[in-house]
Amino acid sequence: MDTTPPGAPAPSTARPPRRHLHEIDVVRLATFTAVIALHSLGSVAEAEVGTGAVLQLLHFGRETFFVVTGFVLVLTGLGKDLGANTATLRFWRKRFALVGLPYAVWTVVYWATRLSGASPWSGQSLGNLLSDLVHGTARYHLYFLQISMQVYLVLPLLLWFVRRTREHHLAVLVASAALQVVWFVLLRHVPAPGGWAQNLWTSPNQLLLTYQFYLLLGAVAAYRYDRVTAWVRAHPRAVALVVGAALLLDLGVYAVQVAVGVDPLVAAEPLQPVFVLWGPAACLGLLALGLHHARRRRPGPVATTVGEAARISFGVYLAHPLVLTGTLDLLGLAHGASGLPVALAVVIAWVCTTLGSAALVELLSRTPVAVAFTGRPRVARARPPERVGAGS
Repeated sequence: MDTTPPGAPAPSTARPPRRHLHEIDVVRLATFTAVIALHSLGSVAEAEVGTGAVLQLLHFGRETFFVVTGFVLVLTGLGKDLGANTATLRFWRKRFALVGLPYAVWTVVYWATRLSGASPWSGQSLGNLLSDLVHGTARYHLYFLQISMQVYLVLPLLLWFVRRTREHHLAVLVASAALQVVWFVLLRHVPAPGGWAQNLWTSPNQLLLTYQFYLLLGAVAAYRYDRVTAWVRAHPRAVALVVGAALLLDLGVYAVQVAVGVDPLVAAEPLQPVFVLWGPAACLGLLALGLHHARRRRPGPVATTVGEAARISFGVYLAHPLVLTGTLDLLGLAHGASGLPVALAVVIAWVCTTLGSAALVELLSRTPVAVAFTGRPRVARARPPERVGAGS
């Protein structure tokens, strides 16, 4: 960790805290919960002003996901010599096994659900599978994993950059945020150019550039974690003010767009400049909640539930579109078809999807294919206590 005063020479190697960061469990859990809620809302509700407003708020899950990704990877990499070929290859081998393999497996699963009776061995079907693997388009959420794998490739460079710029982190983040805003403005307001550059506009979700600020923010937070957490603990009112102001700005931008005639769902699309503020602010608020949880944490049901939920969160994220589709079909909830009040239908879809995905992941995590489907090692069965014979 960088604990040196400003301007003082920093040690050549910053080391992360060795304790388990229970506060990050809370951030991770809230992030995946928000993502599932967003997808549930988008699948159940109609294109109304209220729907768009909630979607606008829930988009923080995307930004927070990449902040946490940058944070966890840099925190893990600090103190490791990833510039060395052996260490780098070892890191890549481990990370690509835990993320690349589930990415490939779930791509095949979601590709298979779209076959609709077509032969999986036809040239068109296999071509679609290859395209899905390359572009992360088998399902709407798999690009997250594709970006993560891009970060793995550049992590040694990212670690070097964070260390090299340690005396200028604020300036680096300001420049990065400005670049992020410019990129979002181009995507939202400038027509796609012709030629190869058109791909940048049509497939921005698959580009590292689209999330560079959030990843760098997480990386810097990892490097300066002691200072960040100390500031958050010492300034709860400032944190609340930042979160509240960003929330009002986020909803204000949405309201202005709707007022001038923009369709609510278009006004609530992701990759807007306002999310450069709202996403990190929401992440800051979640970190404050996580630190509060970590400080008051005691062994018991709440601590166990949060820890277990964080453990399976990645697998739940991978599986939830499959479970959500099944829930919508089984209960007839898609886009107002159930006749239930929209809020109730969304809550039912969200709860059923979350619990169903958790149950599926718990089941898969106890099988030999645990790593392939959940990105986590197989959970060992608890051994029954040995019986003590009467003559012992």
